[in-house]
Amino acid sequence: MAQTRRDFLRTAITAGTILPLSSCASKGIHQFSRSIYSASKDDSPIAKLDTHETSSRNFNGDEVQHAHDLLWNIDAYVAKKGGAPKATIDYDFVVVGGGISGLLSAYYLRKKHPDAKILICEQATRFGGNSKGETYSTTTYSIGAAYIVKPDAGSEIETLLAELGLATSARADDGADLTAILRGDLRKLWRGETDPLAKAQFKHVRSRLEEIGKSEDLELGGKLCKALDGVSFAEWLKTEFGQLHPHLIEFFQLYGWSAFCGSIDELSAFQYLNFICFEFGKILAFPGGNSAIARALVTSLRRSQHGVGGDGASSSRRRRERNRLV
Repeated sequence: MAQTRRDFLRTAITAGTILPLSSCASKGIHQFSRSIYSASKDDSPIAKLDTHETSSRNFNGDEVQHAHDLLWNIDAYVAKKGGAPKATIDYDFVVVGGGISGLLSAYYLRKKHPDAKILICEQATRFGGNSKGETYSTTTYSIGAAYIVKPDAGSEIETLLAELGLATSARADDGADLTAILRGDLRKLWRGETDPLAKAQFKHVRSRLEEIGKSEDLELGGKLCKALDGVSFAEWLKTEFGQLHPHLIEFFQLYGWSAFCGSIDELSAFQYLNFICFEFGKILAFPGGNSAIARALVTSLRRSQHGVGGDGASSSRRRRERNRLV
């Protein structure tokens, strides 16, 4: 699997419910998670909202209380569920987390091992993790990850999108239109419109970020990995550029809080650069953002569970035909 965000976005795409790709008989496990078959009728990464309600008091998306209960009161949570469950069935592979990474892992495991028994353990009521979406009336939108980097022709991600039936459903945008909200106005930051006198610095900063994004310096384990991960992004900015224009600082702070819920003083330079450096090329946005990809993966995995391939032929029939040819 990909190791950095560049690899993840360019060659791959980039966590509670159980997705048994073969039937699961463990009552104990079902006490701790939801079964994709029996516990929830609607566990799609894209939720359909009630159009009769104009507002809701519920928090959409993440299930905050459930996660906090599980993470900070583990012993009490296990006791409330009747103790630790006992496994009653063996699986060849167990994938922990039904977000985009878990779904992709199961998808590629299924392709590599078509007869394997695979289990995805997911604690939320919906698949998708950070790649969820919602549909209100006729509009589908993202409530998490919203886009991917446009894949190179013939790449693994382009093949994946074609296999999932998503190759023609995305809209391509140019990262050159990346904008920031400054002083109440929406302006093109990188073109220097917020302060024409500082246009040269804006252009230099962007060019340097693009240069880093095209290099191999951000590879996990690469020469800059440890060095960049040992300093904050704020420290790296000061070393790299000296005194930055306050509009650039504001933009980087807003991006940090949006992407990581943290400031540039808290986030490592390696972590931050692995995101920001790949925002300037072509991107693909699907209806519902990356939740469209998550939903397509769930649909494909369910189809494989029932022994039906993309051509409608059962896996057992295809094996018989292949054996006859041999």
